[in-house]
Amino acid sequence: MSDTMDFESRDTPFPVALAGMIGIAKALFEGFYGVLGIAVASSVDDSFGTGALVFGIVYLIASILLLRGSRVGYYAMVVLSVIGLVGAVVYMFSSGGRARRRVADRPDERLRPLAAGRQGQLS
Repeated sequence: MSDTMDFESRDTPFPVALAGMIGIAKALFEGFYGVLGIAVASSVDDSFGTGALVFGIVYLIASILLLRGSRVGYYAMVVLSVIGLVGAVVYMFSSGGRARRRVADRPDERLRPLAAGRQGQLS
């Protein structure tokens, strides 16, 4: 009999198992986001969707390894999380998007949607 999914025989602590399960959910989300980036979004480059899909697959593999109690999975999850965080911060500050400038220029107007002169206007 195979004991591949026998969680009681493993010595994986609950916080590690929880992190692995959350990692699987994040990997599935990233993979779905990558598939949408490849299939639907014509405003982004195909490399964006492919990168998100590959990141999701690698994150899924690391999460499964973490659930199995592997140290390689643990270190891979840490490295992938740091890469994701650094990538998000770099993308946030390097985007020349109109939305970021709009929020940075007039944050007080966005907090008061019914201010004088803006009655009935939607932003």
